[in-house]
Amino acid sequence: MSDPEGEVPDKIQTEVLLQALAEELGFKETPDLTKYRQALKSADSFGDFVAGLREYQRSGEAVVDMLHNKNRPKGQIALILASAGIYYSRGMYEDFREALGDAMLYAINIGYIDLEDKIRDILSCNPKFTNPDL
Repeated sequence: MSDPEGEVPDKIQTEVLLQALAEELGFKETPDLTKYRQALKSADSFGDFVAGLREYQRSGEAVVDMLHNKNRPKGQIALILASAGIYYSRGMYEDFREALGDAMLYAINIGYIDLEDKIRDILSCNPKFTNPDL
């Protein structure tokens, strides 16, 4: 993070790609979820961040629960992607990579290989996050 200004376009691009893929998978952020996500970007303490993320994920699970059974797995992956975007926006890059790895593994396990490829594409849009082990 030696050049924060140089990272802004990548951050915005990555967040937009994650949000778009989550929506493509059927995860529609409610106004409350959007409010939580925005608050998490500027949480002052780690404790506030953890509490806010827990609330975001709890509320996100309620959105996923409303999906038809066959769409629930995609909704679960979408919620993981949305959480990854929150980590990314906070500069929590290891958590970001771990969340994307979890999403890819979930996609593989349920046979959504095209989804795994899309997640890899998001990860590789920033060379700092290219990792052949994911």
